[in-house]
Amino acid sequence: MSDHIPDPTKMISATPISDSTAHTVGDLGMLCRRLERKLAATRHYLAVVSDRVKRLEEAGDALYEGWIGYGFTKDKHLAAWLEAKEAKP
Repeated sequence: MSDHIPDPTKMISATPISDSTAHTVGDLGMLCRRLERKLAATRHYLAVVSDRVKRLEEAGDALYEGWIGYGFTKDKHLAAWLEAKEAKP
């Protein structure tokens, strides 16, 4: 009887992608190329996201400075912005 549940007594490999490929030099080379492309795409995505976060922080700071210029020093939204900005991981 097959219920499509893996055998819980078997250990799961830490490298399931390379374990599932044939271990020839050509196949492993193709796997390396595919992983390098994924890594490059991830690095590009992180650079784009980091740039967007930086621009959003700059926009938030500009809005904050604008509100302070109008005398809104005790606004709950301004306090929330400062708190969120300080809580960076």
